[in-house]
Amino acid sequence: MINQTLDCYAKALIETGCTKEQVSSAAEIFDTYPALSDVLHNPIISIKEKEAVIDKLFSGNVANFIKIVCRNGENIDILEVFCAFFDLILIKEDTVQVIVEYVTPLTPKQEKGFQKFACNVSGKKNALLITEYHPELIGGFIVRIGDFLYDQSFATKFNNMRQNLIRR
Repeated sequence: MINQTLDCYAKALIETGCTKEQVSSAAEIFDTYPALSDVLHNPIISIKEKEAVIDKLFSGNVANFIKIVCRNGENIDILEVFCAFFDLILIKEDTVQVIVEYVTPLTPKQEKGFQKFACNVSGKKNALLITEYHPELIGGFIVRIGDFLYDQSFATKFNNMRQNLIRR
């Protein structure tokens, strides 16, 4: 039921004409003020007070959307709605998300290579590349495309070698 509710709210957010940039900015505000969700869900705080807070932090369609969620009295995590929004946008744009964990920064050629690899694995037309620095990998990289995991990190290779030596 919650996924269906999230999906409905995410579709409504798209229909309001909110852009990815506006939703990203709003998500950053929620990340910056973790107590904001508690304030918006608190039944003791009046709708008028909640709307005043929303007006100070947000603008345009995003502000109106958050006000509607508050008025509906839904105890739903706005950040989860934002995630569902981005998932729907990815589907709409025939895009797959690829996460590359690295130690050494990627070159533009490597980034394009990972995007092409993700498109080939997923069958999608486009790939959204997200890079994450993980020094504990020692070297190499890990690629995540949905449920697909391609681990070429030195840390994993060293661990596998250690396990093989222990078994002997």
